[in-house]
Amino acid sequence: DIVHGQGADLAGYLAIRSGRPCVVTVHGLLAECAKFQTNFTERIRAKLSARLTERSTIRRAEHLIAISPYVARYYRGEISGRVHHIPNAVARKFFDVVRSPESGRLLY
Repeated sequence: DIVHGQGADLAGYLAIRSGRPCVVTVHGLLAECAKFQTNFTERIRAKLSARLTERSTIRRAEHLIAISPYVARYYRGEISGRVHHIPNAVARKFFDVVRSPESGRLLY
């Protein structure tokens, strides 16, 4: 009945090109993430992917799910469809972590 593109990458692009009713959930900002690729080839590949899929997907999606207000602000002016604000379902208690630095510990 409906195609759900999980991201503004290839999945979102294929959803909007499917010819079916669709919604795209934006989880990450591809053009911004591309800036942090340390390998030059991967950075170029990520930037190209963002240019080819992300902007087109955002402009053409009739329904966009934004997981934070930042997503809608970032794409402001490019969104032509309706934005639905649905925050990630993460309990607030996970943001109240007490700092306990320990050498070699990585929080991911």
